[in-house]
Amino acid sequence: MRAGKNCHHWFRDRAVRSLRMRPLGQRWQIVFFAVAVIALGVSAGTSFISASGTVTVQTIWQHNPISWTQLTCSGTCPAAEAGAAMADDPGDGFVVLQDTSGDTWTYLDSVWTSLGSLTGAPGAQKGGMMIFAPTPGGGTGDGGQILYKSALGTTASDFAFLFDKSYTGTATWADIYCNTRTNPDCYLGQVPGANVMYDPVGVTGDTFGGMIVFTTVRGSWITEPGFAPVEWSSTTGPATGMSGASMAWDSHDGYGVFFDTSGNTWKLTPGGGWTEIIPVSSCTPTTCPSPRSGAVMVYYGACGEIILYGGTTNGAGSGALSDTWKFTGGSWQELNPVTSPPARYDATGTYDSEDGYILIFGGYSSSGTALSDWWSLSPSISGCP
Repeated sequence: MRAGKNCHHWFRDRAVRSLRMRPLGQRWQIVFFAVAVIALGVSAGTSFISASGTVTVQTIWQHNPISWTQLTCSGTCPAAEAGAAMADDPGDGFVVLQDTSGDTWTYLDSVWTSLGSLTGAPGAQKGGMMIFAPTPGGGTGDGGQILYKSALGTTASDFAFLFDKSYTGTATWADIYCNTRTNPDCYLGQVPGANVMYDPVGVTGDTFGGMIVFTTVRGSWITEPGFAPVEWSSTTGPATGMSGASMAWDSHDGYGVFFDTSGNTWKLTPGGGWTEIIPVSSCTPTTCPSPRSGAVMVYYGACGEIILYGGTTNGAGSGALSDTWKFTGGSWQELNPVTSPPARYDATGTYDSEDGYILIFGGYSSSGTALSDWWSLSPSISGCP
């Protein structure tokens, strides 16, 4: 400890003597530059003062880069698990979580509230999909409801559910899809590992938007406000048979983004269908995320970009990842946060519009253990990632 202090004092004293020997104008120049370095940071190896006494800077880096933040829990919180479903409800002002045991939770300002096992809820299941939909059911006073797509789908009453709270004053679930139909195509069959996103503009040419489901076995389907499914040919889009791909609607650029398990990036444009925009053959480790399944992919409303985090390269804990990427303007960029959550896959995530950050919860660790921690990603002082 003493040696460290002496070393620190030696550098300090040398710096002070050097400063005193400089002309007054140059001293102020050095002081001003030192304050700037402390505020922003400076890269290693940068030469501060040239032979002529002028200050030169080669590279300045931000002192406040982005970072994931682990949130603390007080009171009753969701248990460790993977495969839960979570979505933001901007109309009601909170995040909704449907856990794998069948309980419904809300999240606001770092506080979880358990609503228990509600009547009419989807029930205990793993791998369900949840999204905020402004139009299904016509809305109920707050402009929309939470739409839940069952992962089971084994009966005609197990396709989709609507959740609403603020309009009635109480939390309610309602089974709203295929409850009077007998056509098996109405509920798509079993689709664990499928993906869902909400299209606000209507890719089939309507003006109302709808829920898009990309299934693992039947290709892509879309459900409009009337909940009539439309099957798209698998030859015009991502391959079927994959489980755990990632999908999100990019509201800033106006199209859906699909990152498949082989590492190809697709977009879904209104009226234009699927287009492969970044084939894995054109990727390098620095330009695209590696092929993976079970990643969290969320549209970052505050920043107008998509964030992808984690996943697994081999479908197991040994392949768990902890990297963070953003997609904007048709390309990927790795973000390299100062702090990241431990590697995981099959976590759930959403953009929390009330709190202004991305929220991820649970998943499986690199050892295959279910996790109960949750993390947020917010813009830094300098702005968005």
